Amino acid sequence: MMVLVSGPGAIAGIAILFGQLANQVFGTGSTGMQLTWAVAAIVFFALVNLRGAEWGGRTQIVLTAIKVAGLIVP
Repeated sequence: MMVLVSGPGAIAGIAILFGQLANQVFGTGSTGMQLTWAVAAIVFFALVNLRGAEWGGRTQIVLTAIKVAGLIVP
């Protein structure tokens, strides 16, 4: 169940949320662009994970630094 339902469902939910946030940040309001952002996020992270654990770790460090900066800056 984790491989076929829960895992992909969680990834899809996070990707859709990312698409909504990207639409707000970049000022596009169309549902098509939301889906495009979501698919792009899934493809990007799939490619990072295919490169290996080292790339995944580096990506996680960069994204965590961006999140912390976002919390500190405002």
